[in-house]
Amino acid sequence: MQLKILSIEDIPEYKDALLELCDPIEKRRGDYWKSLKNSTFVVAAFEGEKIIGISRIITDMYMCAMIFDVLVETDFRNQWIASEIMTKTVEFCRENHIKNVSLVTD
Repeated sequence: MQLKILSIEDIPEYKDALLELCDPIEKRRGDYWKSLKNSTFVVAAFEGEKIIGISRIITDMYMCAMIFDVLVETDFRNQWIASEIMTKTVEFCRENHIKNVSLVTD
């Protein structure tokens, strides 16, 4: 498994793979795409070319960052992937000197 930081410019390149993970039964693709393309960054876990997990970050790159949608594909759960995604997400925020990082859950 490899973790990558996708910037707002990179996200469209991975649109289909991201939507497959977020909405595999294609009920709300439009809604998910709006949220993904308006994210500042996405931390994505890859198995080969396939995205198997993500977190989304919305931030002002100074004071605050909000983490949304920590998702892992069903077949890859219970392998600590979500933990690794969260660690990378928080590290990214700290490396960029973002002072307050919050997780939004549903």
